[in-house]
Amino acid sequence: MSTSDAGMFLPLGGAREIGANSYLLRLDGHDILLDCGVHPKKEGLGAVPDFSLLDRSPDAAIVSHGHVDHCGALPCLVSRFPHVAAFATAATVSVIDRMLHNSVKVMESMAVERGIRDYPLYSHDEVDCAIQRMCGEAYERPFVLKERGDVTVSLHRAGHVLGGASVLIRSRNHTVFYTGDICAADQELVEGRADIDPSIAIDRARSGDLPRR
Repeated sequence: MSTSDAGMFLPLGGAREIGANSYLLRLDGHDILLDCGVHPKKEGLGAVPDFSLLDRSPDAAIVSHGHVDHCGALPCLVSRFPHVAAFATAATVSVIDRMLHNSVKVMESMAVERGIRDYPLYSHDEVDCAIQRMCGEAYERPFVLKERGDVTVSLHRAGHVLGGASVLIRSRNHTVFYTGDICAADQELVEGRADIDPSIAIDRARSGDLPRR
């Protein structure tokens, strides 16, 4: 995609590997961040997406699910851009709340045990601030990112984990589908992914890690 305001896709992390998943999608002047994770095999600031590539605050961040490689850097994003709004399913917001507070405890321990100077990347208070910026949405219920309503988003069941969602984004000139991580098979506690309406003409698609389960 081009680098104009009309359309741009810029990986901040996770472009060629699993981890630190975060992608800037610019559609018709709107900046949308898809996921905001940390890299599970890296430490300190090296595990965080490269937010220096952002030349302005995103209008919104949309988190596909509550695994740390997709949500673990959200407090870092909110600290850098305090007014950014974040969206996920209601179940994912609850999962992220617990996941990030647990991450603080893990990073505090690693700072002591392994001498990682950058840890913790954020505090419990910063987690609380990030959660306060999040809106929990229902599956298949479209919402608008701005009051003027020219970008509409809907979340669709992706399987994989409780609350996991794929993201359908529609602007004046584009229809984009971001799968995140998906699982087609029903699991014991989580249904498999749901197909979107086949009549929707998608002109851009982006997949996540695409694990089998």
